[in-house]
Amino acid sequence: MATPSKLPKVASSSQQGIQGYFHDISPVKTSKNNNRYFNAKFQDSESFIDVVCYRTELQEQMAQLEKNRQVYFLTPVEMMNIGRTISLTKPGSFDIKILKDTNIAPCKNLKFRFEEPPQSLTSTIKEVKDHAQYAKVTVAAKVIEMAEVEIQHTSSGKSLKKRDIIIADKTGSINLTIWEGAINEIALGKCYKMKNLTIRIWNEKKTLSSSLNSSVEEINNFGPVVKSNDYQTLKKERVQINIISASATKFKTCAICNVELKDLNMELKTFKCTSCNMRQNLKSVRETLRCEIVARQQEENKQVKYFVTNQALNSFEATKDIDDPDQMEDANVFVVLSGLSINNIYLETNEDVDEDDEDTE
Repeated sequence: MATPSKLPKVASSSQQGIQGYFHDISPVKTSKNNNRYFNAKFQDSESFIDVVCYRTELQEQMAQLEKNRQVYFLTPVEMMNIGRTISLTKPGSFDIKILKDTNIAPCKNLKFRFEEPPQSLTSTIKEVKDHAQYAKVTVAAKVIEMAEVEIQHTSSGKSLKKRDIIIADKTGSINLTIWEGAINEIALGKCYKMKNLTIRIWNEKKTLSSSLNSSVEEINNFGPVVKSNDYQTLKKERVQINIISASATKFKTCAICNVELKDLNMELKTFKCTSCNMRQNLKSVRETLRCEIVARQQEENKQVKYFVTNQALNSFEATKDIDDPDQMEDANVFVVLSGLSINNIYLETNEDVDEDDEDTE
């Protein structure tokens, strides 16, 4: 659901009752206009409807009853005098707005049963990667790797704690970014059922992200897990290398999903990313450098190919202000031939190079 400042006006106020079940009670949130509210889903006879409620005194009671799977809000209820707003996520349908005078009371003899929302059904990691971006999913997985906690600064000036982890089940592995309170609920090597995670695309790969609506519940260890073919460690290595050759490439990326944009018409004012399906102003396009280097590791005395990300290039004093590919290639060779040690190189791939082949691709 959108924040209150972006909600459309109430399209109608209905005295007619709607019957069903509440699901997925979110924590209380604060909008940009400092209005407190929470979200939920309401199951009627035909579908699951998004709900926004500004009567925050109801949240604690509803959330506790949902957690305990007890009566009242997980038995049928009828709501009278609700607001209906045009849905921002489901074209042609409406969301529910609980008003000050909305009446919520138990009811009986519904002709349909309580069902879990689709996103509450547990998906395997393999199934998650087949879902669309921005879909909400529930997974049961083991935490197999954790990065250090970092501080993310938002465009609104807030500072949020985040932690990148890798989770896996018997079908594969996937990266997950957890935020704020959820960080303290996760431990390496343990298994969890995590609900209401959002599918994202980053660097052309499906990832997951938690939100205020996400929940984490520790479960029993379910045995061995596997890593996907595209698994890449979160560990930031410290290596000392001598670069043999370097090749830098400059390309344009989407500001939303960071995927490379190809065949972009620079004469248009807007474009639509084929990956995240978002239309954007052409001015939002990012120009990114990535450098491929062939180097010899000093400790193991073998040649290795590295793909150094734009983030890593910006972290080095000698390369952070360079945006020309030719200058970047010169700088990379110069940096290591000067005997500098490269820390936290952020490897994307790491593969051996034939000793007789010193050319980059």
